[in-house]
Amino acid sequence: MAARQNIGVINRGQQAFYFENNQFANAIAELDLGIDPQIVGNPHYEYFQKVDRELAITYAHSKNSQFKSYLGTVFVESTAGSDREPSMQRILCELAQPQPLATIRIDRQHGTIFCPQESTDLAN
Repeated sequence: MAARQNIGVINRGQQAFYFENNQFANAIAELDLGIDPQIVGNPHYEYFQKVDRELAITYAHSKNSQFKSYLGTVFVESTAGSDREPSMQRILCELAQPQPLATIRIDRQHGTIFCPQESTDLAN
């Protein structure tokens, strides 16, 4: 349960960081959330993060088949050429099996993100 909660906290932290800095944090430690992903959840999880201009993905990979893996994503819809605030979405997925980060599905045209196949979308 700690990994799931950590991913939810990291998602919300990335969202707040983006609104303050107009970019996502490159490292979880930059979010100043008070959690150390290398300690919290160990020895059961490893945390990975991938960030670009519009997307922050955090992955809690289970080292033990008895525990689920989790994937959290924050997606900002581009508002280039507009003076409106960017629209943000976040998602928290429980993975049936550990999967690579590339399996997150994004519909950029409609500004929607989806959990990978064979996973559960957990409302956060």
